Amino acid sequence: MQEATNLVETLIMRAEYAPENIAFSYLDDQCNVVSQLSNQQLHIRAAAVAGRLQQIISPSDRVLLLFPQGVEFIYAFMGAMYSGAIPVTTAPPLGDTRHSGDQLSHIRNIIEKANINIVLTSASIFDDVVQYFFNSKTLSKKVFLSVEDIASDLIAHWSMPLIKSHNIAYLQRTSAKKGIPNIVMISHDNIRNVHKCIERQYKLTVSSRSMNWLPHYHYLGLVFGILQPLYCGYKGYMFSLFDFYKNPHGWLNAITRYDITFSGAPNFAYGMCIDQSLDSRQNLNLSKWNTAYNSGEPIKKETMNGFFEKFRHCGLKKTALKPVYGLAESPYVASVKNQSSDEKLKTISSGLAVIDAQVVIVVPGTRIRSNDMETGEILVSSQCNAMGYWNKPEETEKSFNIYLEDSGDGPYLSTGDLGFIKKGEVYVVGRLKDDGFADYSPENIPPEQLVNEKITN
Repeated sequence: MQEATNLVETLIMRAEYAPENIAFSYLDDQCNVVSQLSNQQLHIRAAAVAGRLQQIISPSDRVLLLFPQGVEFIYAFMGAMYSGAIPVTTAPPLGDTRHSGDQLSHIRNIIEKANINIVLTSASIFDDVVQYFFNSKTLSKKVFLSVEDIASDLIAHWSMPLIKSHNIAYLQRTSAKKGIPNIVMISHDNIRNVHKCIERQYKLTVSSRSMNWLPHYHYLGLVFGILQPLYCGYKGYMFSLFDFYKNPHGWLNAITRYDITFSGAPNFAYGMCIDQSLDSRQNLNLSKWNTAYNSGEPIKKETMNGFFEKFRHCGLKKTALKPVYGLAESPYVASVKNQSSDEKLKTISSGLAVIDAQVVIVVPGTRIRSNDMETGEILVSSQCNAMGYWNKPEETEKSFNIYLEDSGDGPYLSTGDLGFIKKGEVYVVGRLKDDGFADYSPENIPPEQLVNEKITN
């Protein structure tokens, strides 16, 4: 199979050369497969969505995706790309909307800033989405489409769009807990560079298998859990983050049952697995789990060590535990093959900068490089860096085009993260501004959502 130049071409070619291979499987809380998509099915459904969109959009129009977790999001996301539109990801309005003021405010903000007129969603939450939008005179004029209701024969109306590497592939909001998140522009080149780097670093092949319960609206769930399997062509398994919260060890059961080789989560998830008592009936086998990445928030050494000690008897290899540093603006910055052995430091290393990336530390508020082991703001220069913030040229210039005062090196991305470098390895210790890291840890989820989640299958 010849090398594709973008994700759309990649899926089209997989549908042609390996049509029956399962691309994604969605699991219930008992780790049973309840829905799945082959390469061919994913292509057909994406092309049908694209055929419907091309009847009502112009190239580069933005399309908002509001979905709970499930395979529907994947073919909606690819369908928007197939159409030449720009998919925009964010969290859906789930549960009792009276308790989701911030979430709904973010949706409204994204719609207004990105000038969105088309909303794709799932049949399972269609009524909730429409009801919310109809509460606003301006938002009620949007076009709502349930992707399950789009007939497959609309593929006849689809035509392949012109996709250039420097074009915007999708928009994704940042994960700030406080204030209004920015909207990050990811190009097709960014996607290619990020996923080539991840594939090379972890030796991923079509025989790899991933497991993901992280939400698609956060960079870690989207990049590592959905786009990486699409890029590499290996089978991706998914289940609900709410099922993880209710039973963290369900993640490990799924890894055991489906011989998962590539899966991970933020630090808090590993901590929840440590805190949950082992069921004597469990027969966990984590020996196939080659890469257990930890990313999305500061990584605690005691958590990583505690996780290994608790599950080493299940075949977990210590070399599998891999701290990774990334963010929405640059999903893959630094990683390690093995944990740091420096017991003098409480903070665990996120590793060396990945190939073709440079990481420097500067004195906060300046463009002056810090000394070795001196804490400051982390700056990143990489082909994985996003294009900038949507419709914010001044903020893009300020955050994505930083040049060092002493050498003029650049441009660098201002991450807003605090850290230091020791022997070339990056240590992340916090945020320059207290706006948090991941926004999907249990304490940030309304209790009624944990109980009343709507499953899309």
